[in-house]
Amino acid sequence: MPNKKQPATIKVDKNFTDAITAYLLTKGSVKIIGFGIFKLKRMRPIKKGFNPFTGEYDSFSAYTKIVFSPTIKLKEKIQQWR
Repeated sequence: MPNKKQPATIKVDKNFTDAITAYLLTKGSVKIIGFGIFKLKRMRPIKKGFNPFTGEYDSFSAYTKIVFSPTIKLKEKIQQWR
């Protein structure tokens, strides 16, 4: 078990992270059995806003973030660890 005062660091193979990233960008989600699911989630569409100081309209870009959902087994193990 890792020490609670110091974060555990695990070196992950670059090929593994590249493969996950590529699959996530092409398919939109990656499921790692026994661990969880990584998904891309569109958070906000492009929208227009008004700047009252300049009196101009500006557009705010859309953004996407990565969301992780752990499996039930992983959640249970984490709850037991506490």
